Amino acid sequence: MHDGGTPVLGQNVLEGCLGAVTAIDENQRLATNRLDAWASRRA
Repeated sequence: MHDGGTPVLGQNVLEGCLGAVTAIDENQRLATNRLDAWASRRA
């Protein structure tokens, strides 16, 4: 019997997914900032 084993695993997977989404959002924000800076230099 592994009562409580699955919820812990699920929590870790959930936290991993949230961390990945946060990292993707940060990367998109940085890329957008670079694109804006490049566009403003070109203008």
